[in-house]
Amino acid sequence: MKKWVWMPPIPAGMHRPYELNNGDSIAFLNLSGDKRRHEILVKDRYKNFWVYNNNLELLWKGENGQTGHFPHMLDLDGSGYDTMAIGYSLWDHTGRQLWSHDKEFEDHADGIAIVNMSPDPTRRRGCTPAAATRVSSCSTFKGRC
Repeated sequence: MKKWVWMPPIPAGMHRPYELNNGDSIAFLNLSGDKRRHEILVKDRYKNFWVYNNNLELLWKGENGQTGHFPHMLDLDGSGYDTMAIGYSLWDHTGRQLWSHDKEFEDHADGIAIVNMSPDPTRRRGCTPAAATRVSSCSTFKGRC
């Protein structure tokens, strides 16, 4: 093992039997503009996540109404930085939440994908709150869309 770091403490107000988070998911992302994904996202099962650099130093942390299970990273605008879809929210590479629909849905998002759903395969990809609502509705209401 080359490097390691303790998981963050359980946030105040959350009653759990352990002092530290045990984590629920890990993902790699590109927040530095490099061609490879060097940064690491770790999330808990409910609403908190932490982003570390490749030296395992905390860059920033976030809180969502829901985190779901599998976040999705993608360079949406060709900037060289990944945008992170987690739960029903979208975050930029600096840790700024761009938008969220977390409070509008009662169920968590099992998996998130940002895809071109238009009939034009050459259409520039992107993700807007309105588009996310349509996709989120499909996963939330068990295929009744």
